[in-house]
Amino acid sequence: MVKTPRRSNAPAAPAKQTPPAALTGGDALRNKLIAAGKTHLGSPYSLGATGPNRFDCSGFIGVTYREAAGITLPRTSIEMYRQGTPIPPTELQPGDIIVYATTGNRTAASHVAMYLGNNQVIHAINIGNPSGVVLTPRDRSYWRQREIGYRRFLMDTKKHE
Repeated sequence: MVKTPRRSNAPAAPAKQTPPAALTGGDALRNKLIAAGKTHLGSPYSLGATGPNRFDCSGFIGVTYREAAGITLPRTSIEMYRQGTPIPPTELQPGDIIVYATTGNRTAASHVAMYLGNNQVIHAINIGNPSGVVLTPRDRSYWRQREIGYRRFLMDTKKHE
């Protein structure tokens, strides 16, 4: 007689889950984000555009994250502001998102840029010369006074290892 193992009715122990590689924010991935963003430098601004040759601010950020990391971000700056993980400005890392209020309502998210480090951001803008996808010093007074939040869409591997 062959004995068959008894099946337990107890639920199996959950497998240890690890985040998808695209969500882990190591330096290599942050560098990929920066490189992907810079490939679009000089692309023209167009309201509502998500590429491949024209962008608005959130369309540019979304395409950059998708190209570099396979991450689909919310489509609008407002949704990025709502759904990203809030971080203090002192913890900004390359690849994090800076959210701005550029309309009359100084608390409503209306623009996003990606922080590159070294006091620089990259974003698609429709004001100034040049417009389109450009690099801008973070401390430029127009932009600095309109910062309203800082969001992270990558896990900080140094804190989660």
